[in-house]
Amino acid sequence: MYCEEERQINSERWAELSRHLDELLDVDEELRAARLSRLRADNALLADELEQLLRQQAAADRAGFLVGSALGDSTFGAASIADQVVGSYTLERPLGEGGMGTVWLARRSDGRFEGKVAVKLLNLALPGRGGLQRFEREGSVLARLAHPNIARLLDAGVATGGQPYLVLEYVEGVVIDRYCDERRLHVHARIELFLYVLDAVAHAHSKLILHRDLKPLNVLVTAEGQVKLLDFGIAKLLDEETRLAHATALTEAEGRAFTPDYAAPEQVQGGDVTTATDVYSLGVLLYELLGGHHPTHGATTSKLDRLRAVIEKEPERLSDVARTTPSDGASHRGVTVQRLTRTLRGDLDNIVAKALKKAPAERYPSAAALAEELRRYLRDEPVEARPDSAGYRVGKFVRRYRLAVGAATATILALLVGVVGTTWQAWEAQRQRAEAQAQRDIALQPLERLHAFSEFLGFVLSEGGAQGKPVTVSVLLRRGELMLDRRFGADDAVRAELLLALSSEYYAVGDTDGALRTARRAVEVAKAVGDPGPVAHASCILGLHIGRESPAEGARLIDDSLQSLTGSDIEANYRRIDCLLSRSTHALTQGRGAAALADAQQARTLVEAGGFVPREQRFVIDERIAYAHSLMGELRQATTAYAALMDELQRFGLAETTLGALLLNNSALVQIRGGDMLRAVTLLERAAELERLIDPERPASPVKLINLANVNLELGRAELAGRQIEAAIDRLTRAGNPRLLGEAQLLAGAVQLERADLRGASRFLSAAEATLAPQFSADHPLRLRVRLTQAMALRLAGERAAAAEAMGPLRIAVSARKSPTALHVRVFAEGARQRIDSGDLAGAQADANDALDAARAIPFDAARSLYVGMAQTVVGEAALATGRRDEARAALQAALASLQQSVGADHVRAARVSELLARSRL
Repeated sequence: MYCEEERQINSERWAELSRHLDELLDVDEELRAARLSRLRADNALLADELEQLLRQQAAADRAGFLVGSALGDSTFGAASIADQVVGSYTLERPLGEGGMGTVWLARRSDGRFEGKVAVKLLNLALPGRGGLQRFEREGSVLARLAHPNIARLLDAGVATGGQPYLVLEYVEGVVIDRYCDERRLHVHARIELFLYVLDAVAHAHSKLILHRDLKPLNVLVTAEGQVKLLDFGIAKLLDEETRLAHATALTEAEGRAFTPDYAAPEQVQGGDVTTATDVYSLGVLLYELLGGHHPTHGATTSKLDRLRAVIEKEPERLSDVARTTPSDGASHRGVTVQRLTRTLRGDLDNIVAKALKKAPAERYPSAAALAEELRRYLRDEPVEARPDSAGYRVGKFVRRYRLAVGAATATILALLVGVVGTTWQAWEAQRQRAEAQAQRDIALQPLERLHAFSEFLGFVLSEGGAQGKPVTVSVLLRRGELMLDRRFGADDAVRAELLLALSSEYYAVGDTDGALRTARRAVEVAKAVGDPGPVAHASCILGLHIGRESPAEGARLIDDSLQSLTGSDIEANYRRIDCLLSRSTHALTQGRGAAALADAQQARTLVEAGGFVPREQRFVIDERIAYAHSLMGELRQATTAYAALMDELQRFGLAETTLGALLLNNSALVQIRGGDMLRAVTLLERAAELERLIDPERPASPVKLINLANVNLELGRAELAGRQIEAAIDRLTRAGNPRLLGEAQLLAGAVQLERADLRGASRFLSAAEATLAPQFSADHPLRLRVRLTQAMALRLAGERAAAAEAMGPLRIAVSARKSPTALHVRVFAEGARQRIDSGDLAGAQADANDALDAARAIPFDAARSLYVGMAQTVVGEAALATGRRDEARAALQAALASLQQSVGADHVRAARVSELLARSRL
């Protein structure tokens, strides 16, 4: 490259020049001039030599000297080399250009397989042998990496003329910050996405590899939401210095390559780089993702000032920057400026500040450590980046369990509802009887009881932060239980009610043993009151808890308790309403919609007859009625009921509450049961946005994650669904809920099946069956779905006989169910496909027609039904297999119309139907 002058430079001198030259070639003219000026003050001769080499470089660039020799006479990177062949790949168009070379979109052209790839070609203008070594090193680095969030190295070689190249996985996506803004992802969703970046970098660190150029342009997110980390071209092997006695010129040159805006202080100053160097760059990226600004510079500062700021300027706290964020910047995060500021204040301020410490030793030591810190934040656990004071632990304790209504603050609210809401009715009834009959005095007046309860609350909170010791919620509830015995030992009526409230709290945090124990104690304490009403009421709640583990026993206890409730006064009606709702809830968990509907309607009749129930509980009764209609397949009634409920919430100013979010979520379930997945996902996203507005720090519940995963899987977004269901399983495994865990495991199996991971699918489906079997009978829809998915896996594995054997009982089971559902459609559609594969075309046509009859019988809009589209597809497949092309074409056209409305024109199912239509016309 440097002609005669290069021959006059010995190897030792060249090593020094090369180190500085690599750095200067990677920066713009302004920064290059500033660096040369500083260098000239220390070593004028060195600066003159470098300046001469840079002039020769510029002249060579203008002349096109040696820039395209390996690929003919074309200028490297120009469009004129399009259609040229490199190895087995034909170049199509350039994707980008950097200091080391140009990246091209290419296609495989040797006929072995088709597909797009990214081909990276070395810029032959790089100085000497060092550039070639660096390029070869990138291939060595990438070959050691195997991670789903890192772009894979597919091939490598040297083209005719000595042009080296790498063939990389082509990632069709957008940069991570734009992806987040376009989808208005809130802070927690951005963190969850960022965790995939951290996992990828942590994998590289585990292989002793640094990335050293982490920035938004090197992190792409696909349309399916999968993160891909790109460009390990300047990565340094951490174990290199253990293999070499001294640092080579190559290593030194690599050490100076970086993107200034994302470089760590030690990179700018030419110091040693470690895993903490990548952590700094990750901190900059996280700062921008959450706050929308760069931590150390503004948009108008020069590059030289930016580098100086990296070394000298302390970043503003993230929440302080957010306070000055334009409203559109906050809206990109789905919140107002005020809510964004509150969300970022505190833990996130401290986590990001720790990642951006100037001294590497003060940062998180690795990407894995930063990831674990962020996971602690998402779990509302104390983080390391904050002083671990007792008050801080109490605050985290309160927030961690707010969603489950199971920690101190949530327990307060729930028990206050128990005191002011649930037991208030009993106190009111007692007051009325005392005034009318003067039978007996109330042991404590309501205000006195509230005062006593606030005492209990202070006890729970102080225990949460006592001496800074970590303590589980179950332990706190147990201590509160003992405190109740001491404080209310003389008032069995109040103690029984509060024990029932504590029982619900134990269950909410997954402590089923505590829930059963306190419910049983409530029954025993109620017996001492001498009134059968409190005993029956407590027994109803106990039956609901028992029913989650032993459905038959729970149902018997609730039934017996309801029968023992007598009287028609306010107190008796209140207890009867509560027991009816318990039985309705139990029926809903068992999939018995008709029984659930009857009990909820009876509860509403009692309310209308004059029983005192707070307005919120009336809404709950009406929601149970709507949900029961949905579960029974009466989708039009459910849709009408939910619409009326939403109108009521709007009228009373309660639409933007957690109850409003619940109604949106359950309305989405109606759309899922009807097959309109596009409408369903819109409602679920509205529910999620509403919950974020109510509480930006509140993580998505397992129920919401399961519902989102279900609809995203139907929409063909398997990667996104997989992440959501993985998070749900993680939380359910820790919190405990067998029914939801079994459903989550079932969905995880379906996701693995969609990914063609048959072994993974089998593992999750077996786990789902083991979880659900103790809870439900063999003909429960969830267990039937598990068996259907297992049958599909057997077919895809080529085990036709086993798949056919599994389908027989499934046909019988769904045929016995009165109301047609999506399960009917799926079972008969799968049966039709199995019979097509085995050559039983008559049987296939029969199954396909049964699937279509079931889909049409679902009371919903057939034009927007995924299930009609699925059934019409399999009818068309069966007709096509028997040569009835006109019939096949009509069915497939109808299928395409339904699929386009229900899941979108670009869905894989719609694409499959289009292919079949093309075949039908041949």
